[in-house]
Formats: sequence, C-alpha cells, structure tokens
Amino acid sequence: MDVKVLSSRENKVMGRKELEFVVVSESSPRSDEVRAELCKSNGISPELMVVVRIDSQYGSRTSRGIAHAYETKEALMRFESKHILKRLGLIEAGASKGEKAKAPKPGKHEAAKDEKPKEAGDKA
Repeated sequence: MDVKVLSSRENKVMGRKELEFVVVSESSPRSDEVRAELCKSNGISPELMVVVRIDSQYGSRTSRGIAHAYETKEALMRFESKHILKRLGLIEAGASKGEKAKAPKPGKHEAAKDEKPKEAGDKA
C-alpha cells in the first residue's frame, strides 16, 4: 500500500492539520492501516490522527481520503463527530440521553384488531 499526501492545510482555530491523501493498493484500504501509514510518514502520534473518509475509485486501484491530525487529545474530542469517536473507541457506543428506544405506537389496524366487531343490533 502506497499513501501519498496531496495537500496539508493548517486549521489553527480547531488545532489540527487537514490532510488530503491518495492510496494505491490492490484492495480497498482499511482506515486503521491508512492511519498507521500517515502517522509513520508524517511523524504524528496515532492517538491524535483520525481518518475521516476514504473514497475508492471504481475500476481503479486508487482511493482518495481526508484525515485530521490534532495537536491535542482535547481538541480531537471537542471537534470530531461522535460517530468517528465511536469508531475509534474513544467513546462508548451505547445510547445517549436523546437516543432512548421508544416502543412503536399502534397504528389504526393494530388498534382495530383489539376491538370486538359490532353487531347490527348493538347500540354505540
């Protein structure tokens, strides 16, 4: 697997470097492998590097992607999306306060099943 950084942009407000890269490999690259290669080639600590996305090119051995290299762990925890932090194992994958499971409400047909059918002589 060959990883080349196409561009590197410093984002001082968020305390990170934003890397755009290309990967040439026989199969679709895994984000943890790409992360290790980027860390090794750029001298960045693996716990401060996040691979945000990798897009494989159809019919080609190349993939393009975006990675963020943070200056501190606090900046990483503050600015990265929750689903990316879950993927990296930095936060638990359990439900948060707003994600409580709710029982489905019965629809018209389910409510009608519970009622007895009315006979012609019955009053309402």
